[in-house]
Amino acid sequence: MKLLNSKELAAKLAADLHQDERITRNTQQASMWAVLAAYTYLIFEIIYKVITTKSVDDCGWAVGLILIISVVLLIAEKSHIEAMLPRSLNRKLLPVNISGRKKRRLHYVLNSLWLSAGIVIVSTVLHYGFGVQDAQFEGVSALKGAVQMFIPFFVFSLLFQWITGELAVKKYNKQCDELEEDSDNR
Repeated sequence: MKLLNSKELAAKLAADLHQDERITRNTQQASMWAVLAAYTYLIFEIIYKVITTKSVDDCGWAVGLILIISVVLLIAEKSHIEAMLPRSLNRKLLPVNISGRKKRRLHYVLNSLWLSAGIVIVSTVLHYGFGVQDAQFEGVSALKGAVQMFIPFFVFSLLFQWITGELAVKKYNKQCDELEEDSDNR
């Protein structure tokens, strides 16, 4: 029996594990559908528990799993620079050049408005429609509670999107400059 050295073993393993683009794409799509199914199941579980128990106390594990899945996906996407660039609501890439700064800022504001409005609407429906207790609406009118909830969510969302988006653009532009310098040095 012939023993393989590390280079031969690595080459043999790579050849055995090689997949063409179709198999890789199918695996990625299957993974995407599995994550989507997990998200859907967990969201329905949270909604069911909130409606039946009129409390969010029993939803800790489901929320924790959603957060863990999100963190794992963010870490996995970190290696793909294009995935971390700022995107509009319809998932189109926003411009990364300096002249596109105004357009990016507008999209950060619009994304924050939509996210904050969605959170306020869901919270209002859960509180008034299903009787789920929400401290934001206790002892105040529905409009005042909604405004008190909307403003902090909007501010935090805008700051988060602005900072992460501009850092992603800065990182992307830096890597493009480094690639240009490497090609110029050759």
